[in-house]
Amino acid sequence: MLGRQIAACDPAVCSNDLPKFDVAGFGKIVRRARVECNGDYSDLCFYSYINNQPVPFCIAGRPYRVHSSKIESLTGVIYDRVQNSGGYWIQEYEWSYSSSLVHSFTGSVYKRPGTNTVICNNFNAVVMRYSYTASYYKIEYTAGVDTYFNWGSTYDNCCSPVETTLQAVSREPQVWFSTTGSTWSGGGTGVPTSISFYYKPVASSNKDGIVIQLRSGAIASGPWEASASGGQIILRNNSGTEYTFSGTLSAAATAISAAAGSTLFLASVPSGILGSVALVSDLKETEFSQINVTSCSIGFPIILAGEKVPPSNISSSHFLQTFASGSCVSSVNLPYSTAVSQGEADTHEAYESWLLRERYPKFPGGFADQPFYLVDPQLPSDQLFIGCNVGFPVLAYNILDYWNESPGDSIRNYSLDSSPGLFSETVSWNLACSQCTNQMFGCFGFSYTATTGCGFPPANILTGAGGFFDCPPGTISWHGWNASSTITDIPVVTFETSMTLYGVWRFE
Repeated sequence: MLGRQIAACDPAVCSNDLPKFDVAGFGKIVRRARVECNGDYSDLCFYSYINNQPVPFCIAGRPYRVHSSKIESLTGVIYDRVQNSGGYWIQEYEWSYSSSLVHSFTGSVYKRPGTNTVICNNFNAVVMRYSYTASYYKIEYTAGVDTYFNWGSTYDNCCSPVETTLQAVSREPQVWFSTTGSTWSGGGTGVPTSISFYYKPVASSNKDGIVIQLRSGAIASGPWEASASGGQIILRNNSGTEYTFSGTLSAAATAISAAAGSTLFLASVPSGILGSVALVSDLKETEFSQINVTSCSIGFPIILAGEKVPPSNISSSHFLQTFASGSCVSSVNLPYSTAVSQGEADTHEAYESWLLRERYPKFPGGFADQPFYLVDPQLPSDQLFIGCNVGFPVLAYNILDYWNESPGDSIRNYSLDSSPGLFSETVSWNLACSQCTNQMFGCFGFSYTATTGCGFPPANILTGAGGFFDCPPGTISWHGWNASSTITDIPVVTFETSMTLYGVWRFE
């Protein structure tokens, strides 16, 4: 019980009495995330058209060929291999302890201990503010790089003496961007260059819940003793006259002022005290004795200097919440009141646990949900680190939606089918007829006729030499071919790939 002879000056709190954060054990704040890709596809290239056309004197096996890919190509290249394994994205930031200062607050909210019921919204509090400044960052990621290689061959036609090489593309992840440094531009990255938080506030002085003064009638019958104990205010003089009051502070003040026909006491509820909510039982146990002057104000404190007051409206966390303001840089420390509204206890112990709690990155909704035929580790900076208006349609991201307290990797699995309706067509030619004739046309009714061979001089009309075979002089060689086409369907192939995200956001 707090005992005072008369109302004294309220004690003050020295900065040395404030709770201190363990800077020696938690000298850095780190935020790290890494995405790793997995998935390799090969044998994506195939001959979509083969024309075996061995007309006279052409060597069989000199076909004209066209190649295609099982996956769509928006760039016109023909993919045969797409490799994702080894692709990654890294983004890391570190802030190191830089300073601590004492901060004072007025108008702070005080709640009935153990509840969220506010009983005072105007008292003085002090707190230590700790600041951390940018000290290291790393950004590095890969991109799929196309490499051309010799895949197959073709001829311009069956008579071409030169074999043409066909090329296909292999895409593999390579480091596309990499940078490290000690500081960064908050405006350029959206990531703040400094982080501050307020740690465990305490009341800087006593805050009275009710104040009583003696009237002249009380002086005549005094001296008086006054106490707050057991949910009651008790006023007693040496003659044994006693008054007791309970209930809300407003009701008690009214009753005290009205005692003995309003001749003994004058009571009031100070500014900032919610008298209709705060109870006499909320007062600290206090006792005064031998009071016998009208100038003495008897104050019964509801908050004591140095008391650990609820941190919800003062303390904040090292997890920076970035607003979706469009500039990507407007930010504010996340207040503990948000955690309290979500179920955390409004105590110093709960705040300490919340402040030091680790958070882990998770894939945000909409991240790489539309893979093409290749899943590169597209940068999720907007959602995991910045939080701003991005994309079409515009989506507003709060980074804390994607960093939560559930440990473990975040994995996205993707399934993509190859292009449907693909087929390979092979055309073969069979000799249907050949004849020597002195007519201008021979072998009527066939799909293909010719009077010359391939790779040899044209047939001599007079001698027949150089034709399909030696014809008598004065005749011409004719030959006819029939084509047969074979179509082979290319089955749809399902490609599986995945992306794994892991990291941490914590004090170290």
